[in-house]
Amino acid sequence: MPALIARVEAGIEARIAATIEAMLAERGFPAARVAVSDLGLDHLQLTHVALGDGLALGTVDLDAGISLLWRQRIHQITIRGAELSAAALDRLTAASSGGSGRSGGPAGELPFDVVRIASAALTVAGARIAVSGTIAPAGGAVDLTASSDAVPLGPAVARDVRATLHDDADALRACAAGHVGAAEVEVCAALPRSLAALRTLRAVDTSWTATADGWRLDGGGTLAWASGVELRAGHAELTAPVLHGGDAAGDAIVHGAAIHAELTGRLAALELDVRGTAQADQLQLRERGALTTARGVRAPFAGRLALVDGALRATPRRPVIATARTASVRTADAEVELTGPRLAAFDAGRPIVLAPRLDAVLAPPPALRWSAAAARIGGAELRAPSGTLARHTLRWRAAEARWAGMQVRDPAGTVELGATTRHTATWTAITGPGPIELGAGELRAHRSPAGWAIDDGRATALGGELVAEPAAAAPDR
Repeated sequence: MPALIARVEAGIEARIAATIEAMLAERGFPAARVAVSDLGLDHLQLTHVALGDGLALGTVDLDAGISLLWRQRIHQITIRGAELSAAALDRLTAASSGGSGRSGGPAGELPFDVVRIASAALTVAGARIAVSGTIAPAGGAVDLTASSDAVPLGPAVARDVRATLHDDADALRACAAGHVGAAEVEVCAALPRSLAALRTLRAVDTSWTATADGWRLDGGGTLAWASGVELRAGHAELTAPVLHGGDAAGDAIVHGAAIHAELTGRLAALELDVRGTAQADQLQLRERGALTTARGVRAPFAGRLALVDGALRATPRRPVIATARTASVRTADAEVELTGPRLAAFDAGRPIVLAPRLDAVLAPPPALRWSAAAARIGGAELRAPSGTLARHTLRWRAAEARWAGMQVRDPAGTVELGATTRHTATWTAITGPGPIELGAGELRAHRSPAGWAIDDGRATALGGELVAEPAAAAPDR
């Protein structure tokens, strides 16, 4: 008798296994194989479930048992231990959206109402992603979560990745969040509900947010992958209340920074065309004994971002020139106030290597070029001044200067910064305040802890030449 019962049970299990395999074959999985491990009237557990090469679903629980012999549909199945590759998942969606559709239902209709994924693993581009959640194929309801320790993103790696997929009105909303370097990144997109539409999808509108210590980046654009992953019509806005940066040569502080940019290009190789505007309430550059402060800064830019030999490089297509409402350049013994200045930082066509940290990019450039509508140095007023600050030398020139009733034409000079600051000034003519007029001349002086001292000077006057001998001012002058 026990042997007879065992044979009957084995026969029923074989019949149910064959019924399930036939249901799956009708829906595009002719190589499906299942094994029955636990059977009841309304409960069935299958083990070693495989839908074909690379499609291993592991253990599957069904809320139907012997009733499958006369039922054509299953309300819910539960999957545990599934292992899928990206290629296998592609074949799975292809089959489930294009089956033969005989007695079991129309083409592509799955023979169950609800799929509960207790545990599954999906391998995509070398990343292992754990998946769990619930799917109702007939009604289109989806609530899935996924996680992975690391996901390659071209030249970067996202770590501690968490993703969700759930219903959102007439679409599915997919979001993924993780860490890329020091930044926390989240990307979201709306996806179509049907598997057929997902299979033919080649572009999706996305939005993203990235935050790190002291700054935030918001943006969006269209991600397309018809031939490699690329960003189309991308836009981004970076805001930061305060940014600090610098190197051995000096440091920089930006208050109220905002960058608005448009981006387009390839993401896989990280080659992007970028254009936009950077602005700040205040920019301070402290370098080589001088403090440059600019207020109301605005700098349009256009160029290309690319990953070259493992380093991110920005190549401006045109010079990066910042304008400001006002600015000042302060040294140990002088302060220059500028009105409507222009600060030139980077030349067109010259690559700039960007550091991994945003603040390190803010190091002062090797040479700072500036110009302005007007400037004030102490009691002197300069018209159309300009100059450069490179290494330890500040060079300046102007169309005209007025000081203490004197008018100076074409003044120019240099300031050599150091423990002793050395000044050189030249001009083409000086008039006023008295009747004597000076022609072209030059004056050299320096300032040390002991005070000011004239080194030498000369100027043409009264048909001859005036010569200034070395002299030192009183310590308090």
